[in-house]
Amino acid sequence: MKLFISLLTVVICSGCAMGKPANVKCTVRVIDIETGLPITNAVVQNYFTEQYSPWEKKKNIVKRHEVPVDENGEAVVEGKDIYGGAAYADGYYTGSAGIKSDRKNSVMNRWDPWNPTIEISFRPKKIRYLWCIKNENG
Repeated sequence: MKLFISLLTVVICSGCAMGKPANVKCTVRVIDIETGLPITNAVVQNYFTEQYSPWEKKKNIVKRHEVPVDENGEAVVEGKDIYGGAAYADGYYTGSAGIKSDRKNSVMNRWDPWNPTIEISFRPKKIRYLWCIKNENG
């Protein structure tokens, strides 16, 4: 009887854990594609799902988080079920990158791999001049 109650408790708790959004943690590194140096004025922007209920017909609450990078061009992003993201910096074109994870660790209620490093390469904006050659003969 104790075994049955224990198994029933495990099944109920695992069902509740599956309904909760899983934790996500990743490190985003922003670098200049031409020099390979870190960009220190970048901001990483991510969207996280804060509420998820498979049994109710409510919409998910999605919150936006903006994290500035440190002197190494890295930002640690942490939240619940990542929805999407990008990064931007003055003087550079906006970049985005991601990682696909098929593995949700139901026991720890998080996505695996835990804390991967995602590298985003930015291309600098340059002033481009258009040259027009005037034909004097016609």
